Amino acid sequence: MGCAHFSCFTRSTVGASGGGGGQPSPAPAASPSFQTKEFVVRVIHVGGRQELYPKPLAASHLMRKHPGMCVARPDVFRNPLLSLLKSDEKLLLGHVYYLLPEKTAQKLKRRHAKKLIPRGSPERKEQWDSSAEISDESILSVRASYMPKATKSPKKLSKRGKKKHFVPPIQRNPSMRGSVWEPSMDSIQELSP
Repeated sequence: MGCAHFSCFTRSTVGASGGGGGQPSPAPAASPSFQTKEFVVRVIHVGGRQELYPKPLAASHLMRKHPGMCVARPDVFRNPLLSLLKSDEKLLLGHVYYLLPEKTAQKLKRRHAKKLIPRGSPERKEQWDSSAEISDESILSVRASYMPKATKSPKKLSKRGKKKHFVPPIQRNPSMRGSVWEPSMDSIQELSP
């Protein structure tokens, strides 16, 4: 299974970094042993920066290290209610987790809750709050900040009719232009020899 080699490497890495107290320390990003997905916990920050941890750790460790941030699974943009980790949950080896601001997590939860309430119901109308409204552009920008730079592509807006339609420029009459410079040349006659 290869655990003996891994546990030996883990002890030397944690001890070398001075991470006492049994708290996991991020693995060096340049180490080729930690590049395999099976043996690390990968935590991706908003800007795309990654932290690699050589052994499982509690979500509370990351929350203490980064106050005001939440730990979430990658499907947080589709289902934020089930994707956000509680502080006592463990981050497992071979998995990827996102570290996102608490405000963003709250916005995603509200947006997901609005989708669950049927359109036109009185509950939906009462829950609307203009200060809490999220645009699709803000969600796409948050989602794009977690994507690797190589896979970023411009996203189309939702099918709710927010896509801007082409409007041709206004046609102007020549009489509306006013005085416009026009080239003129005097004609000359050439004499042939």
